[in-house]
Amino acid sequence: MATPGDSTEETPFEVPLNCPSANVDVFLRVDDASGTNAADGVLAPTAASSASGVRMQLLMAGAPLALGREWNHGYSSAGVQPLPFVARYLRTSDALVPGDIGGEAVLTADYR
Repeated sequence: MATPGDSTEETPFEVPLNCPSANVDVFLRVDDASGTNAADGVLAPTAASSASGVRMQLLMAGAPLALGREWNHGYSSAGVQPLPFVARYLRTSDALVPGDIGGEAVLTADYR
């Protein structure tokens, strides 16, 4: 990751969404826990982060996840539904300093 914009391999992960009943319209929203939402899915470093020049980025369906924006997930089915996401490290233009980097996101489900 020598150049700003370079990224690491993607790491897929799932968040289980437990729906109490079927046929309920579900709207989802992912926010940066720091309160800074980025359209490119880049999370602000946590307070415990010591690295710089790199950040965590969230993706969904092959594209950066726009943080702070709600989308319609569709109608629920009763039980647990996996929500697929991807995370990767993204090189920024800041000086590269080794250390730990973390980011936190909050997923909100609105059943309508």
